[in-house]
Amino acid sequence: MLRRLRLLGVNVLIAAVLALVAIEAIPQSPPAVRSAVQPLTRRVGLAQGWNLFTPPDRVNTRLRAEITYADGSVADWHSPDWPRFSPAQRFAMHRRAEWLDNIWGAGNSPALTSWARHLARSQRPDAADADRGAEVKIIVDQAPIPSAEIRPWTSWRSPAKFDESTTLAIEKLP
Repeated sequence: MLRRLRLLGVNVLIAAVLALVAIEAIPQSPPAVRSAVQPLTRRVGLAQGWNLFTPPDRVNTRLRAEITYADGSVADWHSPDWPRFSPAQRFAMHRRAEWLDNIWGAGNSPALTSWARHLARSQRPDAADADRGAEVKIIVDQAPIPSAEIRPWTSWRSPAKFDESTTLAIEKLP
């Protein structure tokens, strides 16, 4: 009898977890139901931060930084050119790509200041306190992705034409 109750409890728990994930992940879930379960799903770590059917990307972004050090020297940093990497390399560096994809949407956050400090130090590893007094200008370069209806298709390995730049932040490091 106890064994049956335990099995029933486990099955109910599995069904509840699946129902919560489905409510969070399916875009057609009623907003009232989704709002009711979100506090629970966040608390237990089941919150879904993505939609199953998202629109395709319309723009490629690449980050770069112009670093001006206190002594007047200048260094440039560029995010990786992902098409130049093999699939295995891109797989291994997936987390880095995701981080770079998300940092430019962080706005005016402390993460940008810490990242600017890291960039200033990484471009001059030989200098102690290279970040002191440095100014880091973080720039987002954008290249539109042509619609899939436009033929002939371009290869994913062909270089993107980055023609639009936006200054994301200018960090003056103390």
